[in-house]
Amino acid sequence: MGTLGILILIVLAIVEFVRQMPMEKNEQEIPRQETSRINTKVISYISYSKVEAEQFVKQLDELGYFKYADSSDIDNLKKNMLDNHYPNNYLINIWNNTRIPKDFRFYYPFFVYNGYSKDRITELLNGLKPTFEKLNFKCDVTNHFEKWYDYGRLNHRITINGTEYVICDYPIGMLHDMQISKRIIQILNAELAKQGKDEKIYLLLEDEEYGKLIFLTDELYKYILYRNPEWKLFELREWAKVAGLYQ
Repeated sequence: MGTLGILILIVLAIVEFVRQMPMEKNEQEIPRQETSRINTKVISYISYSKVEAEQFVKQLDELGYFKYADSSDIDNLKKNMLDNHYPNNYLINIWNNTRIPKDFRFYYPFFVYNGYSKDRITELLNGLKPTFEKLNFKCDVTNHFEKWYDYGRLNHRITINGTEYVICDYPIGMLHDMQISKRIIQILNAELAKQGKDEKIYLLLEDEEYGKLIFLTDELYKYILYRNPEWKLFELREWAKVAGLYQ
């Protein structure tokens, strides 16, 4: 074999050796599945960046993301988010054994099947109480009424902080659990605004799962989407539209 042939073999061997070398975490490639905020899916690749992760968590902290967390949990929350941060990933959180989020923001799952049930609505509101307390948000339910009529029509109303809200008043055949969830979040956001809170509830629509909600300020919402516009984090009206719900 000539000198040129030997050189070619050496080059090929070096290329193969480099290709088989394990990647450092800073260069770790992971699949990126979403290129649309609605349905389109392709496989592309992005890299973990420790610098970007640190910048992301630092900016969240400056915008007040961790301010409701217990002081003893903040370091662990930040470390967990740093260690698991990818630009197209969910916000990373830690829950306690009763599924209360330790950041008091990111609830999963909030969505309950048979959402038209009075008991289910009560269960949802009780589940969000830890964050209500952190926000000093008043959510007093003084009347919760549901009545079934002929032809499957359901009249379901709730009074929160002295205001009566209609949850639904139409045949149950027209109903979808997500529609009820949408209405409850709409009511809670209205009450948050009435009390001058700068937080409101945003919803996630990811991989056909609808059971995630998160409390955010407008600044936090815009920053998170700026960092990852493909993450399916929506304001309520947009969420309903993408989910195919009537307005």
